Amino acid sequence: MIKYDSVHLAVDPEFEVNGLDVPPGRKIGHISGEQVNEVQSAMLDYMNENNINGKKILMVHSFTQGMVTDKDKIELNDKIDLIMNLDGHGSPALKIKVYNSLYTARVASKIPGGFKLFFQEDKPAIMTPSEALGLESVDGKKLAEKPTYINYQ
Repeated sequence: MIKYDSVHLAVDPEFEVNGLDVPPGRKIGHISGEQVNEVQSAMLDYMNENNINGKKILMVHSFTQGMVTDKDKIELNDKIDLIMNLDGHGSPALKIKVYNSLYTARVASKIPGGFKLFFQEDKPAIMTPSEALGLESVDGKKLAEKPTYINYQ
């Protein structure tokens, strides 16, 4: 329930496989920029109907370019902080490569990027906070754009 101050919303395009008869994780799904707008619209309606003031976060998980199509159609508004959150697990080098390919300076100037770290799945070791912020490099590579949001799972 997003009526509570500390509760926000996340969507995971990975599991939207458009009616295909495949189990979760077998095929990576996607959503469109227009669908992101629909989610934001539903959030705004709920917030207005329930007199929720302030801002809410909408986090859209992504670890491939195609997980959110037509990003240029995404509309931003004053009551929702939209974050495109890299949520793939793997080695630091892979995570940095994927993040840098998704969150170029042009993209990051429009929609903030987030970075997710996994305690169990990130191998050989979880990145340090300084590495996850792009302040320090990992094997000579670092995040080009500082994430706005970092979460741990």
